[in-house]
Amino acid sequence: ADLIYGAKKMPVIKKANTTIGIPGTFSARLQPNDTRDDVQSIAAQIYEGLSFGVGDAVIGVNPVTDDVENLSRVLDTIYGVIDKFNIPTQGCILAHVTTQIEAIRRGAPGGLIFQSICGSEKGLKEFGVELAMLDEARAVGAEFNRIAGENCLYFETGQGSALSAGANFGADQVTMEARNYGLARHYDPFIV
Repeated sequence: ADLIYGAKKMPVIKKANTTIGIPGTFSARLQPNDTRDDVQSIAAQIYEGLSFGVGDAVIGVNPVTDDVENLSRVLDTIYGVIDKFNIPTQGCILAHVTTQIEAIRRGAPGGLIFQSICGSEKGLKEFGVELAMLDEARAVGAEFNRIAGENCLYFETGQGSALSAGANFGADQVTMEARNYGLARHYDPFIV
């Protein structure tokens, strides 16, 4: 309750194609995953989720296969629905940041660029991530992505991943989570 009370005094408002964080509002991620990355199934799930009013924060797919061709197909599917109905949201594919960057550079529609992050260098290495990759993602997002606002990144913190990977150096999970958010804040993401 104390965290909620304190946070009310410091709204964090972010803009991509939608705006989140405005007091009194709620946003949700639509997660149309398919165990085969079948784009017809993904599209059907997008339509179903939108019918429930979900997806204003992001339509984000966790792909089974992390390669440029597959990511491009899935992003084309997401943006096919977004464009068909002129939906004011953003798409994302939750693959490794380097694969997303390559897909976007090759012409896949870019929305938010995703990456799992950690509050220690060792933890980032466990995810196969270096800060230079996040810098590049922000630059690619600013140049290529179809975002109306300045916030083009989406991070997940892996809550507890530093401890699981032995990358916490004796710090507790709350401390590591604070470090995760400190790193994220540097990049001014749309969602953490």
